[in-house]
Amino acid sequence: MKYDLNDHMVMVANCIPVKGYSRSIIYDLYRETFDFIPNDLYDILSKYNKRELTTVFGDTPKEFHHVLDEYFDFLLEKEYVLLTNRPDELACFPDLNLEWDAPATITNAIIDIRQPLFDQKDYSRFLKDLNDLGCTHLQVRFFPGYNHNMALRLFEFLNDLDMLCEVVIPYDTARPPGYYINLYQHYQKIHSITVFDFHQELDFFKKEDYRPFSQHVHFTSEAVTDQSHCGIISPAYFSVNIPMFTESLQFNSCLNRKVAVDQFGNIKNCPSLTKSYGQINSSSLKDIVKSDVFKECWTISKDKISICRMCEFRYMCTDCRAFVSDATDKPLKCRYNPITCEWT
Repeated sequence: MKYDLNDHMVMVANCIPVKGYSRSIIYDLYRETFDFIPNDLYDILSKYNKRELTTVFGDTPKEFHHVLDEYFDFLLEKEYVLLTNRPDELACFPDLNLEWDAPATITNAIIDIRQPLFDQKDYSRFLKDLNDLGCTHLQVRFFPGYNHNMALRLFEFLNDLDMLCEVVIPYDTARPPGYYINLYQHYQKIHSITVFDFHQELDFFKKEDYRPFSQHVHFTSEAVTDQSHCGIISPAYFSVNIPMFTESLQFNSCLNRKVAVDQFGNIKNCPSLTKSYGQINSSSLKDIVKSDVFKECWTISKDKISICRMCEFRYMCTDCRAFVSDATDKPLKCRYNPITCEWT
């Protein structure tokens, strides 16, 4: 045993245990990592934080003291807790402020574009309004049939705005793969490009000149034909950090402060949702996002969603409110069972 029973156990503020139905997780919000723990260790951390170890051991039958030793060895090795023998120091370890806010009416947006049903000026006006509303992250998804020249003009327009853009675009067989790296280099507000429906070898990424761009330009053989390809719940999309955790406590981790335009120009909370609040060429985005009806889905946090409220991943998960049986049901594209702790 590497500790004195008179020591007080203090949970490191950025390391927060979250209880699931069958197991728990410690979220390390600074190092952006996590570890699974048994639910009984969660109960110990919740009940005995900033209390003496002698109390923990005194409340636990002696035949389980070896388990407590293993738990504290783990917690100290991972730096999830610290020990102090001075009770007057406990006030020096306040809990993390878990309030969430952002200096923006809208923080993120999605625009889907297929055929040029609207003029570029309609999209440019929408982008300008997004910028005025404080949006910092934009995803533009181009589906087969889009006008490439209009796409380039939109990229050019983005150069004068404050938001970064993630581009999802089909591969054009008339262009070499290096063309998409040139797009990334040329337009400063493009943060990343995903090129889909690509069925070639990527040997050029092995060249020294192209290797640095492999983190920003991605190629996939998947064919993204419409908005139905989103909504997948996967560990690959999980995020462990303070903004994600604190926002998920109070708000929906997918739809909060989001606005979208589907391929037909309808303004929505998400392109995959059915309800439209107007069209891009005739409606005021700034008026739409102020309405209480538009903001209703923002507060559907994971703790309000059946099954999800029992899941240990709930504050790192992306969520989806489009592909569900009911507004407060588990996403249909989630294959995790928090009762059995299995992905199917």
